[in-house]
Amino acid sequence: MPTRVIDLGEPGTGAQPKLLITNGQHGIYAALSYSWGEGVRHQVQLRTNTIDPLQLGIPVTSMTLAHQECLQIARKLGIRYVWIDAFGIIQNDKTDWANESVKIADVYGNAHLTIVAGRSDNSLDGFVKSTFQPKLPPASIPYSTLYGKTEDGALCYLSLPRTHRPGPVDTRAWCFQELMLSRRMVIYGDEQMGFNCRERSNWEDGAYDIPRWNSKEHYDMSSDMVLGDSLTKETVLNRWHEITMAYSLRYVYDPTDNFATMSGVALRFQRALGCRFLAGLWEDDMIRGLLWKSRRIWPPTRDYKPGPNRPLEKPLAVRGSLKGKPIVRAPSWSWLALLGPIIPAAQRRENLLLEDKSNIRCHPANADKRTWSPDAWDPKIVKYPFPQCRLVVLACVRDVRRSSMTSSQYLQNHTSKWGTLWGPARRELVPLEPITRVSSTGVSGGGKGPQGNHVVAMGLFDLTDGNPDELSIMCVLGFLGLMLQRQSDGNYARLGVFTAEDDAWCYDGRHERVVLI
Repeated sequence: MPTRVIDLGEPGTGAQPKLLITNGQHGIYAALSYSWGEGVRHQVQLRTNTIDPLQLGIPVTSMTLAHQECLQIARKLGIRYVWIDAFGIIQNDKTDWANESVKIADVYGNAHLTIVAGRSDNSLDGFVKSTFQPKLPPASIPYSTLYGKTEDGALCYLSLPRTHRPGPVDTRAWCFQELMLSRRMVIYGDEQMGFNCRERSNWEDGAYDIPRWNSKEHYDMSSDMVLGDSLTKETVLNRWHEITMAYSLRYVYDPTDNFATMSGVALRFQRALGCRFLAGLWEDDMIRGLLWKSRRIWPPTRDYKPGPNRPLEKPLAVRGSLKGKPIVRAPSWSWLALLGPIIPAAQRRENLLLEDKSNIRCHPANADKRTWSPDAWDPKIVKYPFPQCRLVVLACVRDVRRSSMTSSQYLQNHTSKWGTLWGPARRELVPLEPITRVSSTGVSGGGKGPQGNHVVAMGLFDLTDGNPDELSIMCVLGFLGLMLQRQSDGNYARLGVFTAEDDAWCYDGRHERVVLI
């Protein structure tokens, strides 16, 4: 069992719950997946000064309603032990929080049952009672047998379809990995209850679903079938990219929890991949990993809600002297550096480019020519502030600036390598031209004079504002690369991605050592 659980006593006794330090004890337990609520502080929770009192007894009536209901469900099911994060992790001990956070994969993966408080976005309100009201009541139709005989009083009720969405918890970053890692779940969903296990999902309305293990919509990590020996490394990496896209839609109250909310899933993937996890990217897939992009220029789809096209944002501190101010929570080149929906580079275009190794235009510059970073990092790093993680590469870097030509003007006469774009995307792309330097010997830099409208690349900034007019571009894969900003120490920070419209200019074959931070 986990380090600490709530002990409900022998089933049927109605004993007062108490905190149990398991010390490696084995047992069947349930886990709760729920949303705390913005800024909610539980009246009763595990803190350094409550460890001893809670082992004597937990005052149930003072517990958050969601916690009380979870214990009631466990009692009715005859489950003696329950894990709830507010009682399993010492809330005011950062070291304990870091140690226990990386065990989340085992906590939910080993739970006999996960109780999902899906329909509630605030633990103070509880989740058992449904507030869903259908637009129309069910219609009753007399029920007849196969031979047409109507049974007395037998009625069939037909209603409008009800969604299978879990509810607000499905928008939370913490709950994302909890749902993925659980073996079986009872789900108190938005409009109905459901039960999910490795074999199938059943819903209150009679609907059921049998998951396909090769389905891209299936993110369950509870079974070895997902990351077993039968899957190739490419398949596993593609699944990782699908997960990052879905995860990036989730919200997290404290943005410094970004690595903790992914640690359990990352540890499972690391066992399968056998390579380093560098601040959100896998070392064996660095080329594709670097080429993530903002999802705001892609049309919205039904699959990704809510806000699949909202812009990326800088994370803001939620406490301390920096509250409300931007913070650095990951290297600029990591998709975990910003908040909001992203599209990974594991698309058909990038995969086709990777088939020809001559398209790879960015290589590790470390002494062994294999590792991308000189810094140590792994999925167990979850405690903020995080250590640095630099990438040291050999690549071609060119200086550019924004063109006076708008993207709409350029696209009127040119076909961009971005491909077919929907309307709003045209306004987001930025034409880039060479910076023309005027020296004593004449003009250099490859432009056509000041603002020469020689568009060499089309860029997409990660953020929608605060971007410089002059920047650098670095080729990574074929005609794809990163937009960068040179720092005062000579290192580079990521600004976005680009497509080379003039391949010969963007990649002239000259490589230099580049440090990405």
